[in-house]
Amino acid sequence: MLERDHVLIDSWMALTCTAARHELSRAIRALPENAPLGTVVKLPAVGWCLAGPSLVVREGEDSSLLMTMRHVWRWSRSWTVRDADDRLIGRVHPRVLQNARGQLVARLEALRLPGHSRLVGIDDRELAHIEVRSDGSRTLLIAAAQDNNPFTRMLLLGAALVLP
Repeated sequence: MLERDHVLIDSWMALTCTAARHELSRAIRALPENAPLGTVVKLPAVGWCLAGPSLVVREGEDSSLLMTMRHVWRWSRSWTVRDADDRLIGRVHPRVLQNARGQLVARLEALRLPGHSRLVGIDDRELAHIEVRSDGSRTLLIAAAQDNNPFTRMLLLGAALVLP
């Protein structure tokens, strides 16, 4: 999934809905061929603890774990991004992305066209373009000049999943 430069993230669909648990899911597809790449499941916060909801991203036919995202705390708008081995990759804040060392990776810039924004690196190069569609789906287009660092790509995917 991380090797793809253009993906569609479908709108949320109910996965399970019971009195005790409400889980949502969205598919991730390769564009332009619309081939399935993986899924994202949103797990609700559990009990009274201060931890917020989490996202679990799985890829491929075997649904292997790619990454998880968790709210820093229940009312926070920031998310931590961890790889499949639970190593911290970085953080997605409302307007910036940071790597695991807390260094700035990118900042979010809203574009004039409604629903469109871009993530710009510290050298002012565009790293990715995000479009939020009226049906709740999103597209992520990673810039051709972007390196193939999987950790940066995880942060860009994470940003596309949670940023407005």
